[in-house]
Amino acid sequence: MIKGKKTKNTRGFSIIELLVAVFIFTVIIMAATSTFTNTFSTWKKTRQTQADLEKARTALETIGKSIRMSNQLKYSSDTLSMFNNSQNKCIRYNSDVGGSLVSTTCTPTEANIEATTYDCEADNETDDCGGDNYGNQVTLISSDAILNFNVEETDVSSHKIGKATMSILVGTGAQQRRIQTTVSFRDYKEFFYTTP
Repeated sequence: MIKGKKTKNTRGFSIIELLVAVFIFTVIIMAATSTFTNTFSTWKKTRQTQADLEKARTALETIGKSIRMSNQLKYSSDTLSMFNNSQNKCIRYNSDVGGSLVSTTCTPTEANIEATTYDCEADNETDDCGGDNYGNQVTLISSDAILNFNVEETDVSSHKIGKATMSILVGTGAQQRRIQTTVSFRDYKEFFYTTP
């Protein structure tokens, strides 16, 4: 008699086992994709916030330098104007309708500069820098910027040098960030030429 050889059971995966394996693989891939997407989105928002803050810092440094070199500082809630002694120009910083922070300049006539009769915020357009006579617009921040000023004037009687605190709010929604600096005025000559 010939004995039959026993064969090993070589059957494959069942359909249930295959479906469970595919399901587990899909869950792992979806979790990895979601993690990657969230990480990339956070990185992108962080980069944008960092870029906005860098632009705001540069704008504040530019405005601060102008303030230190200027006199006749005038301000409102969203506009700062001054006469820059180093450039012999009136400079205006303001937020425009689209939320951009812009700088514009105007040059008074030489006669008015020498006589110090210029007015960087004159009401009529016939004056040196009144009305729409400002030009040379430079955009310092091109998106969603809100500029605020708090100015303390120089007080000769109490020997207090004036200062301007400026802040810029950049970004939108949850990504809004504020950067702020304070600049002292350089009008020391009033203390040396004025007797109390």
